[in-house]
Amino acid sequence: MQVRCTQENFSKGLQVVSRVATTKSSLPILANVLLQTEDGQLKLSATDLELGVTTWIGAKVTNDGSITLPARLLVDFVANNNDQTLSIDLRDNEAVINSDRHKAVLKGLNASDFPLIPKVESKEKITIKAKILRQSLQEVGFAAALDDARPVLNGIYFKIDTDALILAATDSYRLAEKRISYKGKEVGKSVIIPARTVNELIRILPDTETEVSLVFTDNQLLLLFDSTQVVSRLIEGTFPDYTQIIPKQATTTATVDRSELANAVKMANFFARDSAHNVRFKITPPTGLAINAVSAAIGQNTATVPAQVSGDELEIAFNANYILDAINALKSETIRLEFSGLAAPGVFNSTDDDNYLSLVMPLRVDAP
Repeated sequence: MQVRCTQENFSKGLQVVSRVATTKSSLPILANVLLQTEDGQLKLSATDLELGVTTWIGAKVTNDGSITLPARLLVDFVANNNDQTLSIDLRDNEAVINSDRHKAVLKGLNASDFPLIPKVESKEKITIKAKILRQSLQEVGFAAALDDARPVLNGIYFKIDTDALILAATDSYRLAEKRISYKGKEVGKSVIIPARTVNELIRILPDTETEVSLVFTDNQLLLLFDSTQVVSRLIEGTFPDYTQIIPKQATTTATVDRSELANAVKMANFFARDSAHNVRFKITPPTGLAINAVSAAIGQNTATVPAQVSGDELEIAFNANYILDAINALKSETIRLEFSGLAAPGVFNSTDDDNYLSLVMPLRVDAP
């Protein structure tokens, strides 16, 4: 293989695929990136056997060939090389990378031993703008479970409904749901995408109007955008019917400035570290919202937040970290808080987005 390409394109391509490569596997080749010429381009691939990412970059190909090279070393060498163009020449299982001021010889592994990334073929396809999908994944991804007690909660639920693609995540203590429009035929399908895949998509999806195609099968998901494709396994199982816990009607509503609420909860959380991050919201119509935290060891804190309040007076407690995650996922300057009593979850929403909701389950309120 003899290839010549720009440092910029090579580095960008490696940044897309390289983080999937893993050194934690018993298979050393999974720590490598596959370099392969294809149709006059340089193809870069990485996989951890559950997630595979491939991207193509423009290059001048003199001779075809393939090799796998250590991902971390290759990324570091290319990213820190300030020369404009790089040439790659294969010699057995070594790659010689030359530029104006640098020369490196990297020992690789045979490309024939690199695991095959599955080909996903299906007529079930929908299309979404990249920036919308990326933002939507950010808005719901934080609510996915981090432990393996219930594997179906370790991912993001995708449901292709008649009028929208529904994304949802929950760890049983909080929930986030987003509805977004799509192009394509409604296929009546629902799948669970691993959080690992979602995190990679948030990282590599462009914040542009680029269209992303999503292709579903029974156990695989394929995403195509620009010159990149992502293939991921799906989580088997049935996602819980979370709609049952969404309150139908609020008895107390407060509209507040998002940044002021975030700051007040953060301040209270300093005092709630040794009490399971338990902070209290005291909501009093028409303008009263106070956030309080008490620590028997270090003291207490109370912050007031300007608010427009309607409905019943209420005092309710939450995990401050969950509240901060919910607030940080919102993008509007003002947000709406809705409550339906002590036992019902609190709803945290943007005032300008009716297609998104975030719920946090309350904690028990003990007598002061």
